[in-house]
Amino acid sequence: MKLLIVDDEIFAVKGILDSVDWTRLKFDEVLTAGSYSQAVNLMRQNEIAVLLCDIEMPMGSGLELVQWAQEHSPDTLCIILSCHDEFSMAQQALRLNCLDYLLKPPVPQMVTAALEHAKTV
Repeated sequence: MKLLIVDDEIFAVKGILDSVDWTRLKFDEVLTAGSYSQAVNLMRQNEIAVLLCDIEMPMGSGLELVQWAQEHSPDTLCIILSCHDEFSMAQQALRLNCLDYLLKPPVPQMVTAALEHAKTV
């Protein structure tokens, strides 16, 4: 089972990689991308089980990436990261059937709980 973390902020990705107990989650591989296009390329080359992506990125948003994943990788479960706590953003994620909506900066326990939930779905 592969996880793809997508965020244009390298420190956000590093923060997740450094703070989550990956031995507990037991993903086969954790891939990272810094943009929509990098994520699409990785998803074309790999069977991604879980997509954890930032909602706001230049050159393609996280919501656009979720839409792409639904069309091209419908079994991929999606979790959104966002610094926006407005209901309208969360509502858009819900409409796209995202599994969870986590606020930034992400709390490691919340990320772990969301990823554990994704592994059971």
